[in-house]
Amino acid sequence: MGKQEIKRWISENLLTKKEIINKYNLNPSFFDVNVTRKKIQPFIKKGINLYLKDDIEKFLNEYKSPKIKSNNNN
Repeated sequence: MGKQEIKRWISENLLTKKEIINKYNLNPSFFDVNVTRKKIQPFIKKGINLYLKDDIEKFLNEYKSPKIKSNNNN
């Protein structure tokens, strides 16, 4: 894998906290609490934490799913 391919993969698959909050319209404290609880974990820690886009989307789908089900059962 060449440098350009690596850069492209990083750009497409890794997100910073700021990018996650903006892209998914999350409250920063919601994000921080879930990082503290280890429900969201960084893919890489190097001065700045980088998170896998797939991990974030999976977490958000799992987070929303039970909420929707419980609302439908009421």
